[in-house]
Amino acid sequence: MIEVNDGIRVKGMKLWLDARRKKHVSFVSHAHTDHIRSHDEIITSEKTVRFIRHRGIKGKITSLPYHQPMDLEGGRITIFPSGHILGAAQIMIDTDEGKKVVYTGDLRVVGGETAERIEIKRCDILIIEATYGDPRYVFPEKEEVVAHIVTFVEGCIGREFVPLFFAYPLGKAQEVIKILFDRGYIPLVHPRIAQIATLYEELGMDLGGYMTFLTGEKCPPGSVLIFPPSARNEAAAIPKKKTAMLTGWAMDSDAKYRFGVDEAIPLSDHADYTELVGYIMVAQPEKVYTTHGSPKFASILRKRGVEALHLKESFKGVTPSF
Repeated sequence: MIEVNDGIRVKGMKLWLDARRKKHVSFVSHAHTDHIRSHDEIITSEKTVRFIRHRGIKGKITSLPYHQPMDLEGGRITIFPSGHILGAAQIMIDTDEGKKVVYTGDLRVVGGETAERIEIKRCDILIIEATYGDPRYVFPEKEEVVAHIVTFVEGCIGREFVPLFFAYPLGKAQEVIKILFDRGYIPLVHPRIAQIATLYEELGMDLGGYMTFLTGEKCPPGSVLIFPPSARNEAAAIPKKKTAMLTGWAMDSDAKYRFGVDEAIPLSDHADYTELVGYIMVAQPEKVYTTHGSPKFASILRKRGVEALHLKESFKGVTPSF
């Protein structure tokens, strides 16, 4: 029933799901660059349209509100929040054969400060993103992660260092802006982050406050900076700083060495192992297909009595079966 070919689709439908190569029509779950291609037509959430246009995509985009059904050849689709970043969506496909198929895209079950809270719906077939589908990836409680961020900032400022966070410019950066502002800091952010933060505000998300930091400016005492990881060369010019990468991969013991930072803090916009298992228990699908991450999660699910299979490139052009 599921076809994989540089993307995923339900057989009998023209609609692809987060296709990695250009298709006639594809659902795009959110606006991170690894999920966007210049398809003939994109179907996505209303807020994601703004971010996709900001990325420079010029083609046809159909904006679909959450919970509003849309009929397509082969079935009916409805989108609803995934909790990943602002505007990120899952899709429910009610097929003409009477099956309910849910594709999650990237998801986070534990609610953040700057994204819609996830919804979990019962379904027959679940296609779930499982980047952190390994028992060693169980993130600390949100309050503990926030405390870690604040402790890093206070420790740097107390020793007269500039704390600089590396965070992806769409989603993660806005989350840490909000976290810092709510704890009394007005962060200085890279222009690419500021551009997207402005879109967040235009879309009704109150981030609190931030200021744009331009290369060559001096950092006033007590400054906190947020840069995208791609701006490392610009960050290198800032004197007397300490750096922290905000990522779920911070759970790995070698993370700070791998990312070349002083500290790695596990602030993630993806579901950890516990969240993934909890999602599946609520959705109660007959079959589960996992995407991203390793096949280990599907193997664990099978040992727990869940009919599960990992989707990978070896299935390209064929229909995977259990």
